[in-house]
Amino acid sequence: MLLHIRSRASALTALFACFAGASLSGCAPAEGRAASSAAAGGDPTLMAAKVQRIRGWEATGLKTFHLELPDGLMSADVDAKAPPKVECKNAEGDTRSCSIVLDLGKDDEGAPRTLECAAAWGPIPLPFGILVKTSLGKMGLNEPPRVDVGWAKGSDGGLVARFNANVSYETSDRVLVGTAKLAARYAPGHTLFCADTAGGAEKTVQRLSTQLFDTAKVKGIADGVVIQTAAKERRGQAATGFRFDFVRKGEDGGFTEVKSSFHMKSTDKTWDVNDFAMSVTRDAKGSVEALKELFWVGAQHALVLSAKPGEGGRLRIKLEANGKSDALEMTPQAPLSTELWESPSLLRVGSGGAPKHRYAFLAVSEDGEPTLAYSNLTRIRQGLVQEEVEMHGKKPKDAGKQQRNELSLDDRGFVIKQVSSDTVDERIHLSGTLPTFVVGKKP
Repeated sequence: MLLHIRSRASALTALFACFAGASLSGCAPAEGRAASSAAAGGDPTLMAAKVQRIRGWEATGLKTFHLELPDGLMSADVDAKAPPKVECKNAEGDTRSCSIVLDLGKDDEGAPRTLECAAAWGPIPLPFGILVKTSLGKMGLNEPPRVDVGWAKGSDGGLVARFNANVSYETSDRVLVGTAKLAARYAPGHTLFCADTAGGAEKTVQRLSTQLFDTAKVKGIADGVVIQTAAKERRGQAATGFRFDFVRKGEDGGFTEVKSSFHMKSTDKTWDVNDFAMSVTRDAKGSVEALKELFWVGAQHALVLSAKPGEGGRLRIKLEANGKSDALEMTPQAPLSTELWESPSLLRVGSGGAPKHRYAFLAVSEDGEPTLAYSNLTRIRQGLVQEEVEMHGKKPKDAGKQQRNELSLDDRGFVIKQVSSDTVDERIHLSGTLPTFVVGKKP
């Protein structure tokens, strides 16, 4: 028996309620599944025709409505059959989430169709890979997924990521078929996400989510933001992920730097995703007061790395994973920092003003312990810098095994393109600038 997957309007609301908290933990979805093809009893020709009909459906006769969320949180224009249904909830801290359900009418079988979107406010961008896997639930992919990354055209801007694939779920007596259409817009302190896994409506969801992302105006989204940048990751010409960074100045004169990234690996038979988020708290002079990194490996919130300055120039580093924690103190051989914050130093190396530069970042050793790694930067030629990654206290026995990246810089030292062993990161947006006092420091 061949059945059509139906959307469930409550699924995305529950998903955002889970992820709205600042800790971003406890929201692990099902494990990744191998790609599979739909199969069921009956006439193969008739079944193929039905699958094609299900996945070819698009909504028609929609009209535009102006959307206003409570308390002036956000406004946008959306297309639907009727005014959108909105429900907002407060979560822990300063986080809040709102669900937005768009009526798409009925499909060819007379079943009601909707597109559910949601908006979330919080200090850390929601992990795209986990949102995708949780939205898919038990459904498997019938093909390698298609990822697309771009920049929203509206006044708020924002990085836009999309995930599309034909999906199905097979039981002992039936096959349910659908089409995964998942999209997110990332902006400082705010995530918009749309999800639908019912069959067809790819063009409809593309158009409606683009309209929402481009017209959305979020209250206070640019407050204190001094710089934001976004990059698309690709393997060959196919997009495989993204990076999104921004720095916001606080009322106390200090700064918060936030970074989020998504990476996907896929073959004809398998696929998996990794998510990463980082938050750096700096004082009014730009010195690091605290740094926290969150890694999701596959479908689980795997580990948290954090660091705080101690006495005598030492760092206290802590690793939390699987309900256990491991902490140690170590003296860094270079300042703890980030690539974005070190842009002025990259410029000096790339222009020949300095022979080299080095900064530290958090890492996990081969033994699973918290440690530091170092980005060693040297000039290749004007505007092109080589980065070699070195683990704390270790020199690679085989220099060929050392991670190397080539960084192409603009005239301010910000990275335009990063070429690694198997991927290329290309910048798609940069606005603003770093505070003028930010200068590179010698170890």
